[in-house]
Amino acid sequence: MLVALMQVVCQSAHAQSESFQTFWRKFDGDDDAHYFKVSGFVVRSVLAMAGEPEAKEAVRGIHKVRLAVVPRNAFKEQGVTVNGFRNVLRQDDFSEMMEFREDGDQVTVYSNSPSHRDDQCYMMLVESDEEVVLIEVTGYVNEVYFKNLVKLQNQKT
Repeated sequence: MLVALMQVVCQSAHAQSESFQTFWRKFDGDDDAHYFKVSGFVVRSVLAMAGEPEAKEAVRGIHKVRLAVVPRNAFKEQGVTVNGFRNVLRQDDFSEMMEFREDGDQVTVYSNSPSHRDDQCYMMLVESDEEVVLIEVTGYVNEVYFKNLVKLQNQKT
């Protein structure tokens, strides 16, 4: 029983990052594509230093953040599209949570639906004219805080 439970947990954790891995594998090796990974501690520390206590509290449950920055022309060179990657996300059980514009960039946030809250995974796809950024956040995030933040931002524009 314990072995079966461990297999389910390990498979769940692997599935969460499969979309990100698929994305990054396509562009790994491109000199202009970049990959970063930070722990939840680093994210909370930066927000604390920036004087954002509410935001820091909203991301208290984050385990890690991975980020890939890929130039638009790399998509053409690889013969892939952003919409094709959206299909990969859907196949990996991610659903669109929200979509908005921020300083001219198109931002789409996706989330999966894990059986356990700590296994939550979010993908943020940021599209600009020059590049596409994929951000994967694993762990628990206060979704209400971020939805309210987006509403406030939309009221300003």
